[in-house]
Amino acid sequence: MDTFTFTIALPRDADALPLLRELSNHVARSMKLSDSAARKASAELERAVQEHLQGEGTTPVRVTFALEAGEDTVKVEVTGHPAEAGGP
Repeated sequence: MDTFTFTIALPRDADALPLLRELSNHVARSMKLSDSAARKASAELERAVQEHLQGEGTTPVRVTFALEAGEDTVKVEVTGHPAEAGGP
């Protein structure tokens, strides 16, 4: 597989969490993770996003999934915490 990067910007509200769950399930399936490993990864990602959703601010939460060519690990980066934008 070639290098793959996908970034999604989520509005700063909990309504976006079902979309994130679905997306993380697709990534897990494409990586051929076991069901238990997929659930664990999805739960960890959701916790990370929820931390970014806390606090006030309007900065979207960005989630980037990256898989480098020849690697078997998807790197996930979550950004957009209000403090990263100079918020509280």
